[in-house]
Amino acid sequence: MNNGSNVKFEKPSIIQALISGFNTIASRPGLMILPILLDLFLWFGPGWRVNEYFMPVVDGIRDLPLINAGVNSSAVESYISTWQEILKNLDLAITLRTFPIGVPSLLASKPAFTNPLGSSIIFDLKNISQIAVMWFLFLMVGSILGNLYYKNISQQVVAIDQ
Repeated sequence: MNNGSNVKFEKPSIIQALISGFNTIASRPGLMILPILLDLFLWFGPGWRVNEYFMPVVDGIRDLPLINAGVNSSAVESYISTWQEILKNLDLAITLRTFPIGVPSLLASKPAFTNPLGSSIIFDLKNISQIAVMWFLFLMVGSILGNLYYKNISQQVVAIDQ
């Protein structure tokens, strides 16, 4: 039994933690390789488009009974055009960036299928089994890469503290 322990803990300082994390990454540029490779893959690599499967669902909204009755048709058209734009630009490969534990990426939210060299190779996923398999594959690979990335960072932090 530990009575009267004199162990005192420092209050955590968020600013100091951010500064320490930045200094750790800046002093070891090799830790930035994985995020850079992910960004290059998302920018120049192939894209996996899912709009052919989901677009009929979005277009089918117009056929719903209340929509045909003219209930707020401008809002419905705005809703449909928003979803059409999302599906047109959705690249399934962004699931490699498994938030919040994945490899950080600056390009996960970029407009898909274009790069400085032209347009990317695009694979159209046409059925739910293709979409599910690719989504699961991207999630697993992204989780493994994220774990490796954070393991490397933690090893560097432990090495600094020793």
